[in-house]
Amino acid sequence: MSGRRNNRSDIGAPSRIWSVGDWRIFDALPIWARRVLQDATIQFHHRGCAAFIREGRRGKASVSHVADALARACELAEVAELSAFAAAYEAEFGTKLPHVAARTAAMRYGERAP
Repeated sequence: MSGRRNNRSDIGAPSRIWSVGDWRIFDALPIWARRVLQDATIQFHHRGCAAFIREGRRGKASVSHVADALARACELAEVAELSAFAAAYEAEFGTKLPHVAARTAAMRYGERAP
């Protein structure tokens, strides 16, 4: 792709293919962190997650506190991104996103399922 907009999104290029080093970083994450990233409705980069865990552990926080903080941070980012996208959608099309108008939540599996 040559910088064209894809389906009216701001994404100008296909998803970046992770290098071997990136996969090693992901594989080095604790299993609970990988689950948080997999359960998220938006894509977070594992390098940022690794830095978040490192900073949390540097402050001598327990693993459960770091896990809860990571899950909260992901949820806040999801809400912020959905709000921004919904506002842009409403401004462009004059109507709310269907799932926002219906007041539905993101589909989740496992422990976070409704």
